[in-house]
Amino acid sequence: MSEPCSIDRVIGSRLKQKRVEKCVESKKLSYILGVTEDRLLEFECGQQRIDAQILYKICKVLDLNIQYFFEPWNDKGSGASKAKLVAA
Repeated sequence: MSEPCSIDRVIGSRLKQKRVEKCVESKKLSYILGVTEDRLLEFECGQQRIDAQILYKICKVLDLNIQYFFEPWNDKGSGASKAKLVAA
């Protein structure tokens, strides 16, 4: 697997934002996903890339559309969102 990059940091940050917003503890989410709590925290910090199967489970558990994680790269996004992505 390749090294994580700025995209992984943005996706991880959005994961953490929604997890906290929905009041789901990291311990509970990691258990449901079948990963350690440390690995979940690595996902959220962008230190570890999230594979497709885990991302799918995250969407189911947090009741999210997978597109949520990719909104910063949507062509309809604002210039400010794209600028944040470049700065990440």
